[in-house]
Amino acid sequence: MRANLFAHYYEDTRKLSKQNLMAFTKASSLYQAKPSLKESSARVRIIVGEKEAKRMLASARYLHDFLPDSRLEIKAGLAHGRYAINQLDLYVKELLENL
Repeated sequence: MRANLFAHYYEDTRKLSKQNLMAFTKASSLYQAKPSLKESSARVRIIVGEKEAKRMLASARYLHDFLPDSRLEIKAGLAHGRYAINQLDLYVKELLENL
């Protein structure tokens, strides 16, 4: 994470109660897409960093397999947040080019 953003991220994270952090982590780890999601006509683009935690990569692949018309992009050399936060200009440019 860019140094100029870390302080804000850290302060926001510190404000989370232990109970809320545990609930968020549990809910995230138990997520399963509802079968009706397959009926969506939305164009779905799934972006994940190559250096993400294995669970994040598995989630991205799960969603991609679940949504056959989705597009999965695994960004080489990037960890969590490195693309959308640290390379925001490139992230927005690529999103707009691929509408």
